[in-house]
Amino acid sequence: MKQVILSIFLLLNVSVYAEESEWWEYYDRTKTIHLQFVDEVRKGYTVSVTWTPDGGLAPMLTGPALIHFNSNKKYGAESFSIGAEYFHIPADTLSEAGLELFKDDGYNLSVDLSKTYKIKYSPYKKISLWNNIHHFEESGAREQTPFFFEDIDFDGIDELIVTSFNSGQRGDNEYSVYKLHTRWSNVVYKEMNFKPFSFIDQHTTFDKQNKDIKKYYSGGSCANSEDIYKLIDGRFKYIEHKKWRPSNSMIVGSICTESTFDIVDGRRVVKSESDDYYDNNKRKWVKVCDENAATQSKSYLEFVMRNKACLAGGLQK
Repeated sequence: MKQVILSIFLLLNVSVYAEESEWWEYYDRTKTIHLQFVDEVRKGYTVSVTWTPDGGLAPMLTGPALIHFNSNKKYGAESFSIGAEYFHIPADTLSEAGLELFKDDGYNLSVDLSKTYKIKYSPYKKISLWNNIHHFEESGAREQTPFFFEDIDFDGIDELIVTSFNSGQRGDNEYSVYKLHTRWSNVVYKEMNFKPFSFIDQHTTFDKQNKDIKKYYSGGSCANSEDIYKLIDGRFKYIEHKKWRPSNSMIVGSICTESTFDIVDGRRVVKSESDDYYDNNKRKWVKVCDENAATQSKSYLEFVMRNKACLAGGLQK
C-alpha cells in the first residue's frame, strides 16, 4: 500500500514539474503581451506597454518591456518610451484584466497576443523613495509600482523611476532613475547612471529631513558596508563610509567591528570604531563599550559584567 501511495505521489510530482517546465518554455521572451493603463499615470499622459515576459523569472511574470508614455495633449507634450529589463505586473491585476496565469489548479498556457489587456495605475501611486515606502521592511506588493515619478534630487522637477523586480541584492527590487531633459521642445529622459543614483534598491534608505541617502550593501552577517551621500550646495556629495567585519573572541565568540570613515578629498579617514557581540540570551547584537573586555576578561560572566558596568558609566575607555 505504501508503495502504491509513493508511486502516485511521484507521478503527481512529475506532472507538476512537467507543467512548470512547459510554463518556462511557453513564456520564453518571444510572446509579446500588450497592456494599457486606462487611467492617467501623470497629467497629460497615459501608458501602454509591450512586454515579453520570461516564465523562469520571479515574481511571476517578469521580463523585458518597453513602456510607452503617450501624450494626451495635442500641443505642449511629447510621447516617449523607456525600456525596463525586469518589468512585472502582479497576477491578481492581470487576472482582473482577463489574463489568467492559472487554470484548473495548474498553469494556464494560453494568452491572447492580439488583445490589449486593460489595467489601472491608480492602485500603485503610494510608492515613494524619500518616504521609504520602497524599503524592503515597509513595502507591499501593491506599493511596488512598475514606475513612478518623484523629485529625488531636490531640483523641483520629478524624475521617472522604473522598478526592476527582484534584480537587486538579496533578490529585492532595484530602481533606475531617469532625469527629464528637453531637446528642441522634445521630452527626453536620460538615466542617472552616476552616484548615488546609479544603484538604488530596497536596502537604500532616504532621510528627507537631512537630505541624505544611505546606500547599504549586504554581504552577509557582519560583512556589510554603507555609503552615505548628503545634499550640499545643490549636489549630493559622498561624506561617509561604514563597514562591518567579523572577528572571534575565546570569551564571547563572534564579535562584529563597525568602522566609520569620513570622506576627505575623496579618501576614507577613520572616524571611529566600535565592537558588538551577539548576546545569545537576548538574541541580538549588543555594543561592547569596554574595548578591552573581550581580551582581558577571564570568563564570559566577567566580560558581561564589565560591559554592563561600562554601559552604566562605571568604566571609561
